[in-house]
Amino acid sequence: MATMSASAKSLTVTLLNILLSVVLSWALLDKLADLKKDKQFAQEKVETVMEPVAAGDSTATADSIKRVVITPLPTEVEEGKTLVNFLDILVLMLIAGALGGVLCNLRGIFVYYRDEGGLPEDYAIPYLVRPFTAGVCGLFIYFVLSLIITSITLVPVAEGIGFQGTVSYISLAIVAGFGAQEFMERLKEVAITLFGVKKERSAVQKLRDWKRMKDLGLITEEQYNQQRDKAITDAVTPSDEYESFREPQQPSDKQGA
Repeated sequence: MATMSASAKSLTVTLLNILLSVVLSWALLDKLADLKKDKQFAQEKVETVMEPVAAGDSTATADSIKRVVITPLPTEVEEGKTLVNFLDILVLMLIAGALGGVLCNLRGIFVYYRDEGGLPEDYAIPYLVRPFTAGVCGLFIYFVLSLIITSITLVPVAEGIGFQGTVSYISLAIVAGFGAQEFMERLKEVAITLFGVKKERSAVQKLRDWKRMKDLGLITEEQYNQQRDKAITDAVTPSDEYESFREPQQPSDKQGA
């Protein structure tokens, strides 16, 4: 019964991700079609420029000195239309990021079905949560890219957004959503670098990883105890949370006598 229940949950998560991939793909294409029909993208100039190459650089090729530049141009808005605005792009980034997360889920589901015959039961919740975290990552990547662009370009940001720039943002949002877990890890490292956050909780994360490996039978009880004691010993600051990873003491026969 437990096996059938796990198989049913695995199948449900798989079908939900397939359905979500169809819905998000349709939503992304429908949103782009509506923008092309009801609104107007800003004009932009796409050109390939030649980058200067340092003298004596033997690794330079014909393609290595070329760079595509997208420059915003003054746009005359057609009567009855408005320019694609900030909110429109945020919606596209949210959908694209979620779509990338679902794509990552489908890849993982395919691998588990191929190698293990089904999705592990304890992966059901993470595979349902990932599309939402991926959507937020896709949304956040827009602000990161905007910060980078405004920091390195001398061209002022134009009112409205062009179609080529929108497609570039969408593609990067899908990539950010696909690698949402890695994206958040890199984001955490940036936060640690900028704000000096200590890595003390990394010891707790190590303990969780070792405990999970022990529960899955990948390591023995003795190996787990060795790694647990090492992680606690190497921790900079003692914490009561470490004690939760110790095995409970067996009651003595003399207790209560």
